[in-house]
Formats: sequence, structure tokens, C-alpha cells
Amino acid sequence: MTPSASERFFGINELVMQLGPLLNQNTLAKLMRTSKRLNEIFTPYFFHELDFFDEPSRDFRLLRATTPIEALRKAVTHVRELATGPLFTGYYYQCLLLHQEEINAKRAFATYQPAWMPPLDLSNSHIVSLPPLTNLTEFNCFSRPGFSDSHHRCYVKGFRQGGVPLAQVLWIINCCPSLVDLGMEVFVTTQQDVLVLASVISKIPRLRRLELSIQRMESLFPTLGSTLFFKVPLTVDELSIHYDDFADEDDSDYDEYFGIEQDPGSGTNSEEKPERGGEHKRGPTSTLTYAELQDVLTRREQPLSNLTRLTIQAIRYSTLADVLDIFNHCPNITSLSVPGLPDHVDTDEVGRHIAKVCTKLRKLAHTCVLFDGRLVMSIMGAIPEQQLECLTYFRLDKESATAAALILRHSTSLRTIRFDQCHYFSSKAIQSILVGCQGLEVLTFRYSDQKSISLDLKDAVEFRWGATRLKTLQLVIDIGDMSSLLGEDPYYKRTAPITFSDEEIIQVTMLERFYTQLGELVQLEKLDLGAHVQRFPRVIDPRKTSIYRRVTFPGLMSLGDPSTGRPGFLHRLGGLRKLKELKGSVHGGMEETVVTMGQKEVEWIVANLVSLEQADFCCRHPMVNKDTENFPWFKWLKSQRPNLTLSSLLSR
Repeated sequence: MTPSASERFFGINELVMQLGPLLNQNTLAKLMRTSKRLNEIFTPYFFHELDFFDEPSRDFRLLRATTPIEALRKAVTHVRELATGPLFTGYYYQCLLLHQEEINAKRAFATYQPAWMPPLDLSNSHIVSLPPLTNLTEFNCFSRPGFSDSHHRCYVKGFRQGGVPLAQVLWIINCCPSLVDLGMEVFVTTQQDVLVLASVISKIPRLRRLELSIQRMESLFPTLGSTLFFKVPLTVDELSIHYDDFADEDDSDYDEYFGIEQDPGSGTNSEEKPERGGEHKRGPTSTLTYAELQDVLTRREQPLSNLTRLTIQAIRYSTLADVLDIFNHCPNITSLSVPGLPDHVDTDEVGRHIAKVCTKLRKLAHTCVLFDGRLVMSIMGAIPEQQLECLTYFRLDKESATAAALILRHSTSLRTIRFDQCHYFSSKAIQSILVGCQGLEVLTFRYSDQKSISLDLKDAVEFRWGATRLKTLQLVIDIGDMSSLLGEDPYYKRTAPITFSDEEIIQVTMLERFYTQLGELVQLEKLDLGAHVQRFPRVIDPRKTSIYRRVTFPGLMSLGDPSTGRPGFLHRLGGLRKLKELKGSVHGGMEETVVTMGQKEVEWIVANLVSLEQADFCCRHPMVNKDTENFPWFKWLKSQRPNLTLSSLLSR
């Protein structure tokens, strides 16, 4: 009998290996129910990636009954990627201990278990024996409770008790020898927790990426960052150690944040609460043997030669010697998210040291609100000129002229600049970047409702831009006082022939020059422009500040009307044939664009903006005409470009 097409297809392993990773869980489940052969073929793909973070997650339904848990038990060798929250961590930990006890019962000797491990708890009758995930390569564990129903069949008493989740996840990690990618969000309550965490991490043999988000209390563990750093395996090439501070004056807020429950049978009471900064005894990770303690306190001597990306924010209480030694161990990093330094440390000294020992540095980022970014500026001034390629900066509140000068030291090498909430970065500083950074491909100044970095219109057109290779541009343009052009007698409602005052002619000329500059950015793929204008009562509610949501750039979305003398400048964007996203003050439902934008404009867009995939022409906002999507020209545009998204939620 001739084999069917499906039999021939599934008989070719190379084709199956290409198909399996492309199928979603539902499709895989259907195939697995078709026959025993397809079940065997696709079981590895079904269990390849599991998400047990909380109840709404995709795979939590596997825990609702015994049969799928039994299937998981048989398929643990196929699991390669796992995400968990405290509920599943606590459940799987008990299942893993039960499995190890069953193995020990068949042996003449017991498997070694550290003293910091919580004991087996069989109070939940649904606990079954589950083997370790020996082939797991990627593990992401979250400490925040995503699901806390004590009636869930996988609930283990005390799974949210302080300290227990850390010990449980560390033992799970200890049983996963193939880990390559590890992300952990954990909270620590004792110095012993830090030491056990460092000890377990140091013994992961194949680790390549490590991200630790440590939830800690403010006065504890001043050496946390350096302790963990000097136990990181030599194999790691991407490292992130960051933390959130919690004041420990009163544990109730801390416990409430994490949903920590006190076990009534644990004997914990208010009298046992530790002194500020003292030893905590409530967690199970409070015991290390002398040999284990000596091992974890011994620092790694070899540098992390494979490390190329480093984020380390947990050294604010370290000594200067520790800070300098950390960077001595990172000779090959190309990307650095700068740390906050201790108050007593000389920022410029650290910056010069980093420039000296980290000679391959190409990317710098300051992204943490807890400290200023002076170190970024120090490094930028200390490394050789034209070395930096990427700069990300959060909250630059002063010295924009200094920052701009340092940026221009790397004007030909910089490819990406991202600023977020840098409210005092001046218009002239932005101008110097656009004019001087000729190799720039990404420039974003993220804007918000409260305060915005803006480039004055006159500065935007004073010089020709050197940054003509831009692919992404996000910016606010302050177009100034347009009360004459757009106020009580707006230009687009005037009786033909339309005439302009001398002041208005200057404004319109500058606008056209600006739009021409934009049209010359022929590599541009993403454009997000907000228009900032001086308030005038007819258009703007004086109580509001998010100006760019209620206006459009004058004349930008129109081709004009020669018969009436009404100007239009949409044709100036004709060079943007690679543009995929057009966002910001380009709404088709504003008072101006309702009059000036129509069928000929959308026909021009179809003919010229040939790559456009998303445009804020019909954005959803109370100040925008709610019937915009039903305008005939936008209906026609959708008929010509079915995949073009015209609506978006303005959330900036």
C-alpha cells in the first residue's frame, strides 16, 4: 500500500525538525492526539518550553489534573526552557525531593543535601515524584506571587514563607547541570542567603547569561554586589546584577509587597524579629558548613574573559578597591550599564579606570532612577575619541552642554542615542547632535505629558543636518507661537485668496524648510514627531500640557490648494520610501486636518510612502474626531493597504 502524503512527510526527520518549533501548543496537542507515532514525534516540541509563572499562563493548565502531571513526569528530559513563580517552584521542589527520597531508598547511601534546604513536606496529597530537569538550558524564576490561591491543587503550605522560595529555587538550579541561560528575581533576608546564592551560582558549569534581580532590605548586605560578582562562573558572557531597596524599619510593608505568610506552626513571633541589620533566623537558608563558607568567601581570581555585556547596580556600598577590581575582571566588555557609586568614591577616577581596563567598550547606558549618571559622562570623556557607538541615558537634569560636547567626541562612531526624561537637555544641544553626528542611525528623545525635551523650530532649520543616515527618529519640535497662523483666524479657514502676514510668512517658510530636512532622511523607517505649540485658548485647554496630542504640524499632512493659496507640504516627505511607522502629531481628525487632508493626500501616500505599515492618522484619543476611521479617504486608504494600521492608543 502506497504511504499517504502525511506519512511520507512525517517520515522525513529533517522536515519534522523544521516544522515542530513553528507550531503552537494547541496545534501540537491536536497532532499528538492523532496517533502514537505523532505523539512520540511532537512530545519533545510540546514540552520544549513551559511557562508556570501563574494561573493565567499558558501551561498552568497542565497542573489541574493528575494525567498531565504524569505526562510531564515522563517528558522532563524534553524541557529546555522554563519560567516559574513561587507556587510552581514550591510544588516542584517538593516533587523533586520526593523523587530523590525514592532514589535514596533504593541505594545503600543517601544523596547529599545541604543543611540550608527546607525539608520535604507531604501535606499536599497531589505531590508526585518528578525527576530533575537535567536538560533544562533556560530558566527564569520570579519571586513575586503571580498566583496565591491556597486552594490550588499545587499549593504547598508555606510556599510564600520568607526565605523558602530562594532555597527551593537554588536547589532546583543545583539539579539542572545543563543551564546556559538563568534569570532570577529573588529576595534575600540574611547574609547567609547571599552566600548560598553565590555558592550555587558558582557551580553552574555551562552558564552563559545570568540576570539577578535582588529584592533586598536597605541596611543589609553592603557587599552583596561584589560577593555575587566574584562567584560568577568564567563561562558567562552576559551578566546583570541589580536590585530594589526596601527599608526594613517595619517588615510588614516588605511582607505585604511579596505576600509573605507566616506559618502558624513555625514558632515565629514578634519577639523573634531580628534587630536592624542583625542576623535573621526566619529563613531556612541559615546554615552553611565550614567548608562551604570558606569556598564561597574565596574570590575568583581569573577575569571574566568571555563577558561582553555587564549591568551591575548593586555596588553602591562597596569600597573603591572592590569597584576597581570588578572592572579589572571585565577586560572584554563591549556594553556597560553603569552602576551607582558609593558617595565617597571619586566618579572621575572610576571613569578613567574603566576607560583604561575596558578598552573594547562600545555601548554605555544609564537607566536607573536611584542614582545620577555622572559616571557615563566620565567614561565618555576618558575613552578614546570616536569609540562609543551606543548611548542610552535616563534623566539628565543638567549640564546638557557638557553632555553634548562629550557626545560630539564620538560624532562619527555613534550609531544610537536614546534619551528618556532628560527634561533639561537644551534645544541647542539637540541641534548639535543632528548637525554633528553624521553616522547616527537611531535618535530618540522620549517625550511625556509632564515635561518634554524639544527642538526649537528655528534651531531645527538653522543648519543642514549631518545625521542623514537616521533610521529611527523620535523628537518633539517646539514650533513656537502660532497664535496668528492657527489662532482665531486659522490660515486654512480664510477666504480665498489666502494671504499671510510677514510674521506668518516667516513661520511657514521655516516649517517648509523643516519638512524638507525630514524628507531628505531617505533611510528613515520610524518617525515619531510631537508638535509643541504655545497655548491659545481656542484649541488648548489651559489646564492641559500634552500639546502634541491636540494639534498637527501645520500643513504637513496636506498637498495644499493652489486655487485658494493654501499651502501644503506633504510632498516634501517624498523621499521617505522606506518609512514604516509615522507617529505623533499627524492625526487626521484634528481641526486642521479635517479641512486640509482628503482623497488626494491619501492617494499620494499610497504612491509614495510605499513601505508604510503604521500611521497615527486615526488615533484613539478624546481630543481627536471619533469618526476619523469612517472618513471616505481613510476607508479608501484601508482598501488599498489592508495591512496598514491607522489607529493607535496614544499612551505617551
